[in-house]
Amino acid sequence: MTASIPPGWYDDPSAPGMERWWDGAQWTESSRPRTDSGPGVPPGPGHPADQMPPGPGYPADQMPGGLSAPSHTPPYPQYGPYGPGGPGPNNRNRNILIGVVSLLVVGGIVAALIVLLGGGDDGASVATEGRATDPTSGVSIPLMKGWQHDSKRPTLQATGRYPCPDESGGASDEPSDSPSDMPSADASAGSGVDLSGCYLGQIVVGGHEADTFEEAIQKVRDDDLNDKDMKVTKTLKDEDITVDGKKAHLLRVEAEDAKPAADGSKHKGTLQAVVIDSKVEEDGSTGYPVVYVAIDDASNAPPKGVLDTVIDGIKVGQPQPSASAS
Repeated sequence: MTASIPPGWYDDPSAPGMERWWDGAQWTESSRPRTDSGPGVPPGPGHPADQMPPGPGYPADQMPGGLSAPSHTPPYPQYGPYGPGGPGPNNRNRNILIGVVSLLVVGGIVAALIVLLGGGDDGASVATEGRATDPTSGVSIPLMKGWQHDSKRPTLQATGRYPCPDESGGASDEPSDSPSDMPSADASAGSGVDLSGCYLGQIVVGGHEADTFEEAIQKVRDDDLNDKDMKVTKTLKDEDITVDGKKAHLLRVEAEDAKPAADGSKHKGTLQAVVIDSKVEEDGSTGYPVVYVAIDDASNAPPKGVLDTVIDGIKVGQPQPSASAS
């Protein structure tokens, strides 16, 4: 697959905010600050781009398992486990798209929805700052202003970190002593940090392995929205849409915990999935990208306007070469 990728500037996840020149066969040492203009032209011989030693490879090869704390992260049954010490670049090539059941169902919607009524203002405007691209699918999304960006997965962004529920499934009233459940001292808006944990708002580009677009949509319904720990209480949207000139399907639901916590309360929130008809093929596997958004029902949660802002900002580009390609 990488042999068909044309020369150009592509996001370099090993250096957030930077692009590196791909000469059509391998990475070069030329880099520059990331722009939103797409692939450009090679630097001229008299005006070389900033130079840097070759990076260690895409951090996605060591990406964490999901949005929940590590102790709550099961392996991905479709693609094999990801995480520190997990599969290397060759296995990653076979694992086309990130499994998302553990990302937003186990680690996001169930663990990251808190019990507060009257969530963010649906009509509030949402500011953005730059873009992030998923290198496997080429899908890019806007970055929400003030949100934190994951240091190992370019499109993963979150805001409003708080202690995860305890192992019994109920929401903990006391702050956790676990560093993974609490904000780090240097976690500032926009900085590249490890976003394991529970958040009021989460966005990520994932996907499902499927032979057809219709199968991918059904997998979102069956796998992401039909979980034993989560109950869909209302379907808000289930319709075909267009994103960046591409056919897509929008699923937006209200959901809550299947079982109440010890105090009788249930976590509630909104989950959105946009399945894009942009087939990704690599090493005999086929998949379709899915853009996920999860917003808590909480007075201090992000505005629901984030849902439409993400849809309006989706761009479908070319898959990017693996950092280990040569």
